[in-house]
This record gives sequence, C-alpha cells and structure tokens, in this order.
Amino acid sequence: MYTIASLHELRRHLSLAADDSSADDDLLRSLQEASHYIESTTQRRYCPRLATMRAADIDTARRGEIVLPDDLLELQKISDQSGEIDTGRIRRLPQDADLPASILQIQGGIAGTLSIRGIWGWHDRWTTAWRGSDDSLASAVDADATLLSIADATGLDATGASPRFQVGHLLRIAAEYLRIIDIDSEGSQLTVLRGVNGTTASEHVSGLEIDIYAPPPTIADLCLRYAEQLDAQQHPAAALGLSLYDRVRVSEAHTGHSARDYFIVGEAHEVGAGGAMHKLRWTLEPADMTRYFIIDSSRIDASDEKILPF
Repeated sequence: MYTIASLHELRRHLSLAADDSSADDDLLRSLQEASHYIESTTQRRYCPRLATMRAADIDTARRGEIVLPDDLLELQKISDQSGEIDTGRIRRLPQDADLPASILQIQGGIAGTLSIRGIWGWHDRWTTAWRGSDDSLASAVDADATLLSIADATGLDATGASPRFQVGHLLRIAAEYLRIIDIDSEGSQLTVLRGVNGTTASEHVSGLEIDIYAPPPTIADLCLRYAEQLDAQQHPAAALGLSLYDRVRVSEAHTGHSARDYFIVGEAHEVGAGGAMHKLRWTLEPADMTRYFIIDSSRIDASDEKILPF
C-alpha cells in the first residue's frame, strides 16, 4: 500500500461519520490511485525513500557539477571510482535544507560515475517533515513482526493532531520506514508493512520513539481532492437514481445531523475532466410535515386539497 494522504484525512474531507467505515476499502483504493496518478504525472515522489543512484559528470565545461537523476533530500554517502568522497568537498544546489537538491558541485572533480546513497523525494519543508508521535514502542519487536504495541493509538501527536496514528501513515523508527495498514485502537496495536521505501526491517527495543511523516501540504490536499473525484465515479448510480421531490436521509457527524429527512427541491449538474466526472449538487429542504405550500391553490377543490411538503 502506498498513499500520500491518510484514510482518516479522506474520511474527514468527505465529512463521513466517525463510526461509518463501510466504504473504507473503496476509499483506500481511491487514495492509492490518486497518489499514483499525481506522482506519475509530475514525475516526482512525495514520500521519502532510501536508495542508491548513479550519476555521471556530463558537463565537460564545468567539471564536477552533477545533475542529479532525482530529487535528493539527504545525502548519506557518495563515491566515485577512486573511493568515497569527503562531504566537505560537496556543495548542493539549492542550498536551502528544506528543498531537495537537484545539482551537486564537487570540488576537485570526480573520477568516473558517481554512486550516491541518500534519501530521495520531493518536499518543500523537509526539515520539519517528520513530527513526533508522542508515543513509543511498548514492547520490543523483531525484524519479522507486523504488529506494534504502543501506549495510545488515538491520542495527540507532538503537533496536537488527532488521532496520532492513521491508516496510510508512513512511520519512522530509528532508520526503518513502516506503513500503517490497520489500527486496533482498543488493543493499542498497529498493523504495519515493514522496511518500506527502500529501508530494511530491523529489531527495535522497547521505548523507541515513533515519528510520523507529513507530506507536502499542497500535495496532500491535491491527493484528497483527486481521491474524492475517483470515489464519486465509483458510486454515481445511487445519487443519479434520485431526482426532484425525492426524500433522502442525511447523517453527518460534524454538523450534528442524525438521520434527518429532507426533500430534494433543486439540483444542478456539472460535467468535468473531459466527461469523466459528473458532479451532482442538490438543494435540500427539511422534510418537516408541519410546513407546507399549496400548488395553484385557486384551482384546488377545498374538499380535496393536494399539498406537497416543503
């Protein structure tokens, strides 16, 4: 599983009730498809990964200036045919630590092809991309374990966000990256994929801090918006099967709606994305049987009034 945004963020974006998990599988599929589409279209990765890449000095006029094959967030080790290169000889461009490097300048030039090991990906706030969960491993885990015991899955993280752990989150424990695929809040356990994004699954002792990755905010928002469109395409029939004056029931936790009935009194249609997206908007009025209006009252027989609830 690979997602830029989390399942909880998408459910909140769609204003779904906190206890309604019936569509979670479909929502996760939409998140994964949206994440893949964004990265394939922009030709960038928005979740960090550990990798070793090769690059050559292709500018003979400016020896030692290397155009990197991808966005480099952190340089861990670099070597050429003569061996490892002292990082004191290296200048990264741009020099802003929050942004990925696209060029390396190496004083004294290089011998042959470079081998570059580091953390690759795109972020515009890399120095603050990892936030503390304010939680830690409650017990030791070996390299094969997929269940992590923690103190509290639903508490606040170091930034005040809640719940601190969410399905789809990328975690960091020591040098290992892990991805949450399920959460047992009552048992305070996380089901995770181990050693993801190029890292290696390792043994971890009890008490190790757990960090949570925060993707670039604008990219996470784009992922949620596109996932919303994809989810709407999966479920158009139920909405399009209703029309004016039909009765609908609305439950929505954020505004306190609890199974309230409404009548559809207006609708608007919008087609976008080259015809791939059909957006339907309803105007609703409460189905309050104490409020009525009479249609064309001058022609209605007083002994047999016909009324529409409004």
